[in-house]
Amino acid sequence: MKRIALFSVTYDPFIGGAEVAIKEITNQLNEYEFDLFTARLSARLPHEERIGHINVYRLGSGRPFLDKFLYPWRAFRLAAQLHAKNPYHLVHAVIATYAGLGALLFKRKYTNVPYLLTLQSGDPDEFINKRTWFWRKTYAKIYTKADIIIAISSWLKDRAKRYGYAGEVVIIPNGVDVSSFSGSQRSDERAFIRKSWGLLDSDFAVVTASRLVHKNGVDILIASLMHLPEHVKIVIAGSGEDEEKLKVQSEEFNNRVVFLGQMRHEDLPRVLKACDVFVRPSRSEGLGNSFIEAKAAGLPVIGTAVGGIKDLIQVGIVEPTEGTPEAIAEKIKFVMQDPNHSSSRQEIIVQRYSWDVIARQYDEEYKKLIA
Repeated sequence: MKRIALFSVTYDPFIGGAEVAIKEITNQLNEYEFDLFTARLSARLPHEERIGHINVYRLGSGRPFLDKFLYPWRAFRLAAQLHAKNPYHLVHAVIATYAGLGALLFKRKYTNVPYLLTLQSGDPDEFINKRTWFWRKTYAKIYTKADIIIAISSWLKDRAKRYGYAGEVVIIPNGVDVSSFSGSQRSDERAFIRKSWGLLDSDFAVVTASRLVHKNGVDILIASLMHLPEHVKIVIAGSGEDEEKLKVQSEEFNNRVVFLGQMRHEDLPRVLKACDVFVRPSRSEGLGNSFIEAKAAGLPVIGTAVGGIKDLIQVGIVEPTEGTPEAIAEKIKFVMQDPNHSSSRQEIIVQRYSWDVIARQYDEEYKKLIA
């Protein structure tokens, strides 16, 4: 069985698009043995455990800042120790910064081990430059030393080229569990869920699912209520550093914003199907798993034309220069006026974004590198 060392700063229970991708892809690739090196981030989590098809090694004491900062060296050191006992056939980093540095350190010592990098981060170039300016040459090598780069969007493919990567960049998007997100919802279940949020049958529910951070533009969405009828309500699934600030902002709208907090990923389909439109006015985005999931759930989707979002939606797109509350409100009104409108085409979701299709594409890339 071929052994693969995975580098990812975060993993279950800290779930985002990249972490979901790791879990879904590895669950379908049974012919490989995966060791994943991640930061511990919480003292309540075990140092080692088996999750799905992955041996998870959590590094650090459970203090988030230190665990992230020291992660590349800790991950490299443990991976090197395990490699000496039972060699890896491939090292695979998910997201360039900390995980990429850990994989680069490994690649420097074990030059004969192929190195694959997956680009997932939706952070804008300006943000990355601020974090990496003092080690820019080393950061660029995270890209240039890779044998193959996989990007989840054409926008991230361009980023790899900007950092000097001259090799092959393969675009493989993140996916969706089609069986969970597709299909209809019973009318009584929909009514029960909406009632639990305090919504009336006549209310028009706008949903967003994301980390509550500046780049995801949830503040813009809340501000759009100023330009929308009173029966338009916003349902927010997720948590993050901006949560309290967003709750303060929503106070002026008299209970028109519902905060659901952090929820299990398996509960998200029920939330989406109980709503009428998905909106995320992102300021930057690598791809946007939530857009794919909303499309699979049959919702029309609205987003800004930044990053990988342009690969996903055409109807409901708002140019970045027009990404204002007024522009978002106009797109929402357009959907309200056409209740049969949907930007989702189920057959395209199945053909391009189901995890079995994406796992087969990763398997092809693995086989290119592993003799």
